[in-house]
Amino acid sequence: MGSKIDSMTANALPEEAKVGAKRFADFDLGGKIFIVTGGAQGLGLALAEGLVEAGGRVYCLDMAPPPVEGWDEALSRVQPEFGGSLVYRQIDIGDTDKLEHLIDSIAREHQGLHGVLAAAAFQQVTPAVEYTAKDANAMMNINYTGVLMTATIAARKMTEYRCRGSICIIASMSGLVANKGLISPVYNCSKAALIQLARSLAMEWTPIREDGTGGIRVNCISPGYIMTPMIKEQMEEKPELVESWARDNMMGRLATTSEFKGAALFLLSNASSFVTGIPRALTMSIPPRLALLAAAVPAVYGATVKSPTPPMGWNSYNHYNCQPNEAIIKQNAQGLVDLGFRDLGYTIVTVDCGWAATTRDEQDRLQWDKETFPSGPEALGDFIHSLELQFGLYSGAGYRMCGLPDTPASLGYEQVDAQTFADWGGDTLKYDNCYSTSPTEMVDVTSPASQSPDRFITMAEALNQTDRPIQYFLCQWGIGQNVPDWTAPLGNSWRMSNDIFNAWRALWRIVNQAVPHVQHTGPGAFADLDMLIIGLNALSVEEEHFHFGFWSMLKSPLIIGGVLVEAEIPASSLEVMRNEEVIAINQDPLAKAAALVIRYTEEEWDVWAGPLSDDRMVLGIANWKNETQNVEVDLSLVGVGSAASRDVWAHENGSIAGVQVLELKPHELRLLVLSEIETTQKPSAAAYYSVEDATLGGQAALVDCGADECLPNHVKVGSITADANVTFEGVSSAHDGEVFVGIDFINYEYTHTIGDWATNTRNMSVAVNDNEAKRWAFPLAGGDWYETGRLMVALDGFVAGDENTVVFSGFDDGHWAPDLVGMEVFE
Repeated sequence: MGSKIDSMTANALPEEAKVGAKRFADFDLGGKIFIVTGGAQGLGLALAEGLVEAGGRVYCLDMAPPPVEGWDEALSRVQPEFGGSLVYRQIDIGDTDKLEHLIDSIAREHQGLHGVLAAAAFQQVTPAVEYTAKDANAMMNINYTGVLMTATIAARKMTEYRCRGSICIIASMSGLVANKGLISPVYNCSKAALIQLARSLAMEWTPIREDGTGGIRVNCISPGYIMTPMIKEQMEEKPELVESWARDNMMGRLATTSEFKGAALFLLSNASSFVTGIPRALTMSIPPRLALLAAAVPAVYGATVKSPTPPMGWNSYNHYNCQPNEAIIKQNAQGLVDLGFRDLGYTIVTVDCGWAATTRDEQDRLQWDKETFPSGPEALGDFIHSLELQFGLYSGAGYRMCGLPDTPASLGYEQVDAQTFADWGGDTLKYDNCYSTSPTEMVDVTSPASQSPDRFITMAEALNQTDRPIQYFLCQWGIGQNVPDWTAPLGNSWRMSNDIFNAWRALWRIVNQAVPHVQHTGPGAFADLDMLIIGLNALSVEEEHFHFGFWSMLKSPLIIGGVLVEAEIPASSLEVMRNEEVIAINQDPLAKAAALVIRYTEEEWDVWAGPLSDDRMVLGIANWKNETQNVEVDLSLVGVGSAASRDVWAHENGSIAGVQVLELKPHELRLLVLSEIETTQKPSAAAYYSVEDATLGGQAALVDCGADECLPNHVKVGSITADANVTFEGVSSAHDGEVFVGIDFINYEYTHTIGDWATNTRNMSVAVNDNEAKRWAFPLAGGDWYETGRLMVALDGFVAGDENTVVFSGFDDGHWAPDLVGMEVFE
């Protein structure tokens, strides 16, 4: 019997051929955390190994006590250079309380959870008439309820840690067809239930909600005849199944467990970023009938190339505007190589506006201006590629290209242009938004047509019909409502503001608009704060540090806009952009942006923080003031008691703890990487005060919101001016003096501006117990006028007890304050 079983897998790939040396970026799981249930042996262990090979840190959960057969061998196959790891945890997934505790501890340790593969199951071969209720319940408890609870607990953790992760459920072809030869009705029904469960969970969890949650993909693999320990045991009992099952497979044999690694890796990696929930049969030449339940979001979303970390390169626009030429592009491409930028990851060379002729050819294809680009696009692309760089192209989703009223863009010509870009050897496409609704009006930011995603989706569909992988960079400007909800899945990056300009104040405008966008950042989805103005004589050296550090911390693409000729760019600017420690923050495999922790508006400084791989953290203390000042940073706000610190500008090691006092130079961003972190409890919430319970004065008005709006209590106060106020009485404080307060607010007043003094903030005054009011500048909160954001501030003047009064009013600057939802007082 053994030889027959062995013959079923005799033609499988040899062991040495199963792991290739090349790892594609979209499949890279470096720094990500995964849980595999049923992961001690068989199919679960094989799929876990596939995730490890791609760099994943995998926890295998199983009720079998270690060591299980095959586990030690699997550990021996782990290649440390790939960055993955394999860890065993014994648990019965039917024990929901213990399961939740274990998953919570894993997610808490790593500050995130990126994927779950639910493979735990068992099979009882019994005629239906002989089943007892106890037998059926026991099987359903593991095969269905255990999977449901695993997915549910994991989804809560993904939501808590803002990980838009992926859940892959292992069902079976037995859930689709009557399993010939094995009488296992309850098992078959449990697997059919999992297929429907994947659909249902995808429908519930994949849509991105207004509070930023959601975006969790759920898919299902239904393997066919596959050689697992469970199947091998059944074959020993029913040898007649061997030849029958082999005949049913196209390859005349059973599959090995390792032959499913690719399917699981695909569904848990960025390669399937937008595959979720609806069944789609995938015909394969391997033996199993593999049903991938896929694609509630259009398939276009998953096909364009996405990078696991922010794009880096050079663009012609900031220095040359719409007047590039062939010599300029070649000179700067060569500069990326000669000045060492290519080896640091700056690999994209983008020819921005100004390359195109004013007419299309007889096949309606865009043409290059023959005077400024005499060699043509193919030759230019060949030159760029010869330098081991990527060829970046530019067009727009309108009638004309930006700044060029006589030059056609791609609206209405998406199919032909996408194929033309591919024929030219393009690797990336920056897709702008000028002349979106009229061939004569360059900028329209208010009409529904200008804000619609349709034009950008059309180009994505066209790009995906070509045979060339192209990274898609949306330059939509962040106009309209809930922009990241569609731009983040569609493009590799999306511009979330109007153009940067050569002045310090541009940074403040863009950063305040970026606050709600960067929470959508993750592998393959990066909020683009626009190109760098370093090396353009626009900023001081300290301000260039600030600019580069902030863009890196927020995981913006790093696109150089200066001239890459050593004699024409300050050496200090080159040093800034070649700082490997700062680049490493930007390119960290977690790809998570830092968030605003607390703001001191009148003092003009902020604290920002975000997670890094290997349990580290980036901490940015930003001095917006053009004066030296001492600041006190309470590390408990980010849950840090003490840590080793690395100043990435000074290249100095140190340590921090408790309340850290720092002296900041004018316009300095102190950028620290924290490691060896000893955690501490963050300030705990003492009480929440909703505007429903406040007293309103002046024209301040209470507004009822929808079920998912104005969270947490679905109500807000608007029309707050300097003559209006919102007063909370009976506010409790645990102590006298300064207290941390989280202010829940709504602000969606963005200004589509370049050179003026707009800030993308609204100001509000807050006074405690008749003390002098202080001004606070509130950034954008979310994607519309109903999405709540929170600004943490430190308010002084409290007295211990529950008789404090806090008054909010508009700031006397002739503008509205943000809408107010409530406040939370911390101890």
